[in-house]
Amino acid sequence: KRHKGLIAQEVLSIAPEVIEHMGDADSEDTKLALKYEQLVPYLIKAIQEQQEMIAELKAEVAALKGA
Repeated sequence: KRHKGLIAQEVLSIAPEVIEHMGDADSEDTKLALKYEQLVPYLIKAIQEQQEMIAELKAEVAALKGA
């Protein structure tokens, strides 16, 4: 089966607490895995920030249309 997901190495620099090291963490051969359930707060925060941006842009568009 093919699965879609995030690349743990890319998430590591942003949110290291959601990464699990499988094996020796100091080894170059260590496998990394994501703890997806711990990403939920980050996703919620991102959605909240997007909603704020959308509201600001809607207000700006309305102001420009009214001018």
